Amino acid sequence: MSYVETIETTIDDQECLIGVIDYIMVKGTFNPNEESSDDYYGYCELDWEILNLDGTKNPELELILNDEDRIGIEDVIHDYMERRDA
Repeated sequence: MSYVETIETTIDDQECLIGVIDYIMVKGTFNPNEESSDDYYGYCELDWEILNLDGTKNPELELILNDEDRIGIEDVIHDYMERRDA
């Protein structure tokens, strides 16, 4: 699998990588004439998976993630990509 980025992180006290498969960030226009809230506020589409440090998939670690963990991972991805694209 090819990744847009791989980001080192720690999940449940285990060092791992986040393999970012796809990342699309569209900034909002904040134009009141926009027909959709996505155009007005902007949106982000992303797809990722958890990897071992050697780059192999780690589905066992991904299975134990809760919603809070997933939000935290997506925050890490957003922060990393914003710094990368700055």
